[in-house]
Amino acid sequence: MKKEVFFFGMLLFYFVSVQAQYDCKVMIENLQGQYNGECKKGIANGEGSAKGIDTYVGNFKKGFPHRFGVYTYQNGSNYIGNFNMGQKDGYGLYNQLTENGTLVQDYGLWLADKLVIPNDPKGLYRVKERKGVKLIDPRLIRDNTVENQIWINFQTNGVPDKSAVITKAEITNGHKLATEDRSLNTLLAFGEIESFPVTFRLEYQIRQTSHFEMLDCMVEVTLFTGGRWEIDINH
Repeated sequence: MKKEVFFFGMLLFYFVSVQAQYDCKVMIENLQGQYNGECKKGIANGEGSAKGIDTYVGNFKKGFPHRFGVYTYQNGSNYIGNFNMGQKDGYGLYNQLTENGTLVQDYGLWLADKLVIPNDPKGLYRVKERKGVKLIDPRLIRDNTVENQIWINFQTNGVPDKSAVITKAEITNGHKLATEDRSLNTLLAFGEIESFPVTFRLEYQIRQTSHFEMLDCMVEVTLFTGGRWEIDINH
């Protein structure tokens, strides 16, 4: 009998949870239709995904896209970056498809849906995780002569550091290149990257300047567009 009560209790809990999620409201009209994710007082709040005429995957606040997310419009255009209560706000990349099918990329710092500082590469990447890292400084070269590659350089207090020892190097799309050009402080590079976004994760050790011990470090970064990326990781 106790098992049956427990079973029906869990079933009721599941039904209420599903019903609450079904009734969870999204405030953007073009996203109203289907919602899956976290909910607060009947309104989308936290991580989730919404699909209506447009689609959105990311963070919500009071029913609006908020903080980081990916918004895809009905015509195939999308915005990858930060929001503030439904508006583009912060660093982001807007991939806009024109009527003739041409792709136009606008990136940089957005404020209230307007691009106020264009062509800032901070709008083209996102640091997802990091440990033991003070600063990540990417530079991007984009033209018809460069391949899609990622070159990693290590620094300590702004000075090139050749002490890094890589213990793990993973990338979602592409391959590690055979390079250890220490004269240029290049220990690691990725190439043969066919599509973006692409995410790489590094785990490594680097010597601490104040001690003679090795510091455990980790970084995970997503890049949203192609070109030759040169990334300084500072400790």
